[in-house]
Amino acid sequence: MHEHAINLFQYLTLFIAVVGLLLSCWNFYFNQLRPPTLSISLGSKAVLGTNPNGTSIFIPTTFTNEANKPGKITDAHLLVTQSGADHEGHLIRWDSFRKLNNSTPGTTWVQESLAYPLSVMGKSAISKTIQFDWTIDNSIFTQAGVYQLEIFATQGHTSKKIHTSCKVTINQETLKTLLAPTQQPPQRINRIAYIDLTPDSPLNRKISRKDALKILEKS
Repeated sequence: MHEHAINLFQYLTLFIAVVGLLLSCWNFYFNQLRPPTLSISLGSKAVLGTNPNGTSIFIPTTFTNEANKPGKITDAHLLVTQSGADHEGHLIRWDSFRKLNNSTPGTTWVQESLAYPLSVMGKSAISKTIQFDWTIDNSIFTQAGVYQLEIFATQGHTSKKIHTSCKVTINQETLKTLLAPTQQPPQRINRIAYIDLTPDSPLNRKISRKDALKILEKS
């Protein structure tokens, strides 16, 4: 009986040691060996700018790394397609990073830099407003309707791309703004419109707290 108790204790000790070793191996992999885990999220609004030579799209974008090892975004493309349409879409490579300039009267968008690979440290995120330029013609938004915007980003440590998408509505008023005649130089972005990237999010309104909580719980 005493010998049986000793064997049971030894087995229990061995089991605990094996479990501890497995947990240590998992912790080492998760903290030291796990490759970067990158994802993309978009801001609430995008900026559309047009001139006679083409269209620019500014999209606030955040790249997040859930792992401890640093990652890198080396390239990004935007694919614009119209829902329910048979014609071809537009694939646009990132061109530059933009920022708001508040130092002069009237807030304007200015170039921060040309697009370059972005390092995303472990357990962190980096945000940029990415400018995608289509300079071939002004054919992206030619009619009102629902469009799908998809961003594909290339990771530095693997050929696998990360991806996110959203649907936006271009109404007649926005289309009129983008296609309006202008006397400005053709090389400048001279017609700007803002579009909502989160159409399912509750809009600004006056509302009771009770009704607001109901809406927020569903969104």
